[in-house]
Amino acid sequence: MIKTLVIAPYPGMVELMKKYRLEQSDLDIDIEVGDLEKGLEIAKRSEELGYDVIISRGGTASLIQQHISIPVVHIDVTGYDMIRVLTLIKGMEDKAALVGFPNICQGAATLCSILDLHIKTISINSGSEVKEHLLQLKSEGYSVIIGDVVTVQAAEQIGMQGILITSGKESIMEAFEEAKRIYALFSSIRKESNLLLQTLHQLPYPIALINHDYKIQECNDRFKREIEVDPLLQDTSISGLLKRILQEGVSDSITTKIGNKIITVHGFLVGDTDNCAVLVFQRSHFGSNSEEAIFVKTNIPHTPLVGSSEFVQSTKKSIHSLTTSNRPVLIIGEPGTGKETLTETIHAERYGSNSPMVIANCDQVTEHDLDNLLESSTLQETTFTLVLKNIHLIRPTLQQHLLTTIKRIPTKASIISISEIRMGDQIEKKQFSHDLYYQLAELTIRIPPLKNRKGDIDALVQSFITELHTTFGKETVGIRSDALEKLKTYDWPGNINQLRQAIGELTFHSQGIFIEVTEVERLLSEYQRDDDVKKEEPVIPLHGTLEDMEQLIIQKVLDQEGNNQSKAAERLGINRSTLWRKLNK
Repeated sequence: MIKTLVIAPYPGMVELMKKYRLEQSDLDIDIEVGDLEKGLEIAKRSEELGYDVIISRGGTASLIQQHISIPVVHIDVTGYDMIRVLTLIKGMEDKAALVGFPNICQGAATLCSILDLHIKTISINSGSEVKEHLLQLKSEGYSVIIGDVVTVQAAEQIGMQGILITSGKESIMEAFEEAKRIYALFSSIRKESNLLLQTLHQLPYPIALINHDYKIQECNDRFKREIEVDPLLQDTSISGLLKRILQEGVSDSITTKIGNKIITVHGFLVGDTDNCAVLVFQRSHFGSNSEEAIFVKTNIPHTPLVGSSEFVQSTKKSIHSLTTSNRPVLIIGEPGTGKETLTETIHAERYGSNSPMVIANCDQVTEHDLDNLLESSTLQETTFTLVLKNIHLIRPTLQQHLLTTIKRIPTKASIISISEIRMGDQIEKKQFSHDLYYQLAELTIRIPPLKNRKGDIDALVQSFITELHTTFGKETVGIRSDALEKLKTYDWPGNINQLRQAIGELTFHSQGIFIEVTEVERLLSEYQRDDDVKKEEPVIPLHGTLEDMEQLIIQKVLDQEGNNQSKAAERLGINRSTLWRKLNK
């Protein structure tokens, strides 16, 4: 048996590999997921485990081949793979381009002509050319990029939609056969490459020296105790920092998430000929758990807005204008309309995906949390966005303290507030500070519910199918036109989140190339039954005296606040003693 390791650059390939490895009696196949550096790390471990051959794809396969002595089989992109991905984007409205190496681009133009698709094709010879081509395409109005994992990741970093060319049965079966041929011609050479790590005991922070091969040459005991090595070396912001230090000789600092910790990393160059990057790690005051009052989020996804509605088009223009300023923005919209996604997009356009977002859950924050925000040395070292989530729920007693806090935030930071309601009534009833509101709402973006922008459903559905095609490893690449029209007949009370969930369910259960109208009808009938049940749920009855109804309202608010009388009184706009009197009538 030929001991074979498959390093799949994306999760969807794993399912296909599992399906077809059962047909290989000569190959003992293990499968792991890893792209580029992560894939290389997996490959390095494979040498110690006695594998005879490695199978991978694209840039990951090339990178592994440069560093590993085990023979590497490349999974080639076949014409069948190209036909699948071109069919996948056929229903998309945005301008699309294909950027890739010659083995991908060869024949693509002919296939586009046959399928009557207007897709620009650009051939590259190295990964370093990708970003320049993508920036040019973006300036020309292209928003959809087809390519390998490297191209897709680069596209998403600058706010374009990347569509991965996935591998089908034909290319996978050919790779298995090639593995048998290579094994017959080459014998494996395995070597160990463990680097001794020296300690720097006298220094108070975790410190590591990284050489030009992006390997840890030395580190201190504190680094070993506090920093997880694998997440560190796989972090894209860390790799970017190392590149700036080792190749450009600059000193720089970033804030990122390593493992489950938020860390500020200060880096500089040492040495004359065999230069090393010295990284000094400083722990943030805040965690990364979204349930905490204040937490830090790093490696922010840069998701482009999709759709053809007037809202989407005008918002795209607004986001572009926001990149030249850090003026406060208030985003208002129902749950599920995409407020958090829009926030991340604005942040990424302003500062890039590697800058941190500091997110405050306004229904949980205390004065102590706000004071910590100002005292954090982490936030004094870098640009960041402060996101005030659920700003409409902040307690009135904290509003003046928050106003004072945001006025002292460093000028290189920006503030984005998120609310589920229009706040005019709260201001009129003096439940929300007039001064705080106008400090935060210098620019306001109101996201309409999905039922008022059904013209965006076409693009959203195709975007979700494309995303899930890679995740699930399914053959589904589209939706029938009558099924799409059926989706538009529903009002989607859960908005975009509910639509995404529905497409995920439809894609997962679909057995064909396209989602059929019968599948949509079955799902929507279930949704409608759930909606009918919710309508039948008891509400506060409009009978009895005003005092009776007042008691019911008070009790409902108390239930929602876990019988916390202080919070209930605050929501009802009365003091606690008044609430106590009303409860004891």
